[in-house]
Amino acid sequence: MQPKASIAVLVLLLLHVTLAQPETSARPTPESLARPCLACHTPTDRKTIPLLFAKPERDFTKAMRQFRDDQRSASVMNRIARGYRDEDFGNMAKYFRNRDRSPR
Repeated sequence: MQPKASIAVLVLLLLHVTLAQPETSARPTPESLARPCLACHTPTDRKTIPLLFAKPERDFTKAMRQFRDDQRSASVMNRIARGYRDEDFGNMAKYFRNRDRSPR
C-alpha cells in the first residue's frame, strides 16, 4: 500500500471509530455544579459577594443568564457563567434553594 493510501485509510478508520462511539451526555450532578461556587459565595464575606443559599430559583437563574449573556457585569462571573447551560443554572438554583448555610 502507498504511504498516502495508508494515511487515508488510517484517517478514515480513526474517523469511523470516533463517530461510532456512543455519546455520553451525562451531565454533572447539581451538587458538583454548585460546589465550586462555594469558593467565593460563603457566609463569611457577605458584604461584597452574595450568599446563594435559599436564594429564589428565578432570581438565581436570571442573574446567571445575565452574567453569561453579558447583560450584567461582575469581575469574574461573566466568564464563569459562560461554561454553563440554562439547565445547569436551574439545577444549581434548586441545589442552593434546598440547602442551609453550611454545605454538606
